[in-house]
Amino acid sequence: MPNNVPPLNEDANRGGTHPDDARAHGRAPEEPRLRGSATRSWIPSGSRWRTSTRSARGARATATASSSQGSPIDAQGQLLDGTKVDGIVTLRQALLRQPELFVGTVTEKLMIYALGRGLQPYDMPSVRAIVRDTAQSNYRFSSIVMGIINSTPFQKRVTLDEPVRVAKGSR
Repeated sequence: MPNNVPPLNEDANRGGTHPDDARAHGRAPEEPRLRGSATRSWIPSGSRWRTSTRSARGARATATASSSQGSPIDAQGQLLDGTKVDGIVTLRQALLRQPELFVGTVTEKLMIYALGRGLQPYDMPSVRAIVRDTAQSNYRFSSIVMGIINSTPFQKRVTLDEPVRVAKGSR
């Protein structure tokens, strides 16, 4: 840790929010919020909704947060295009306005995993084709996966474990 950044207060009862922690840890208050703010109310396992910071540490989540239960979750944020988001409902509405952007990102991430490498500029036409083709099935996840499986980059991938074979007479 750099010398000019103070350590975070690890006291579980302090009641600070994530933005407060970021400011205390050296981030300027005028910097934009993290993009994941709208989903901050979900417990990381995705199993439960929380309304206060204390509920993440094992206390029951309630509609009102007292000092013993932590401070309220601040789920407000702003997307890169300027759309204001204040929770999961407005995030969903923003994503549904331009589904191809979200599906494109999901496709890229899944393709990186499937290929076992980062995407290159020559992979992007396949990504765009998958997004375009899955629109016909209302962007079903199974259509995205099948599009990746049938894509040229996936079909012709080479792993480092496989020896490169050169056809006889090609040299």
